[in-house]
Order: sequence, then structure tokens, then C-alpha cells
Amino acid sequence: MINRALKTVTAADMPQFSACMTAAFLSDPAARYIWPSAELFMRVFPDYAKLYQGPSIIDGTAWATKDFSGVITWLAPDRHPDEDKIKQLAFTTCPTGILSEVQRFFHELEQFYPSEPCWYLPLIGVDPAYMGQGIGHDLMAATLPTIDASGKPAYLECSSPRNVAFYQRFGFQPIGEVSLGGRPISTPMIRLAK
Repeated sequence: MINRALKTVTAADMPQFSACMTAAFLSDPAARYIWPSAELFMRVFPDYAKLYQGPSIIDGTAWATKDFSGVITWLAPDRHPDEDKIKQLAFTTCPTGILSEVQRFFHELEQFYPSEPCWYLPLIGVDPAYMGQGIGHDLMAATLPTIDASGKPAYLECSSPRNVAFYQRFGFQPIGEVSLGGRPISTPMIRLAK
């Protein structure tokens, strides 16, 4: 059961969208490996999230709770973020001592992206002050019918091992695992077409 009404995110909503997404990823293992200091993370991540969401706001496939306690972006089949700009930002802002590891991480993740057209969930986030209230569930439950109606599969890269079970409850299955800094961090997942 969906408990919250969602709104479509517009360009005018970017400050609230960015603030929620940045807060949500503050303790994300992959993001914090790439940008280990809080200052660096807070300076870089808003631009990273903006690049990663790609054309979802233009396409009307980014949603938020009305109070922006939770946000989600989907990219339709054949719509992609600018991977080159994403990698350039990550590679030029991460500490130089981990650059080769970050480059390897991105390269390995790319190998899992499905070759067939699919929906892509680049970002979902809940403000930590509101976690545990079912907001993430509501974001997924409210948006998956749009994905299912297309008859296409959905793909995501779970950047925190603790969230794998959450996505499995919505029908996503792990198809691999990518390490970062010597420990498993990211789990590429697929949800077959409904």
C-alpha cells in the first residue's frame, strides 16, 4: 500500500531534490570511499547526483515526496546519464591515491549494464531524518507501475550491501558484485519485465 503521494520533480525543485539526495548518500559506502572527507563529499556530490540523474527531470521520470523527504529518479530505456562527465567528475575529485581503484570500480560496473533496453534507477534516497518510515518503499511502489507498463526490465546498481534485501523485495535480483577498496560494495541488480 502506498502511503504518500508523490510529485514530479521539476527544474525549480532542484535545490530540495539535491539537498535530500546529498543527505541520503552521506553514509553511502561507495560515495564515501570516492570522497572520504565530509567536506569533499558535500562539495562534489550534489554535482555528481545532478549528472547521474541524467534527463530524468526533463523526461518527467523523477519523483519526490511532497516534503522532499525522499526522492527517486528513473531513466527510460535508451535514455542515459552522461557517463563520461560522471567519470570525469569522480576521477578528478577523488583523492589521487585511490584514483586507479575508482577507475577500476567504474569500469567493472559498466560491464553489468544490460545490453537490451531497460529502465535504469540511478538514484533513490531518503533524508536520514526520515528513514525507517517506509518512504523508500513508497517511492518504489509508486513508480514501479510506470516501469512495468512499459514491458521492459529494470536495472540498478545497489551501492550499499545493506540495501540489497530492500530491492529484492521489489523483484530485483543480484547479477554480480563489484568491490571498492578491497570489500564488496556495489551489487548490480536486474528486475525482469512484468
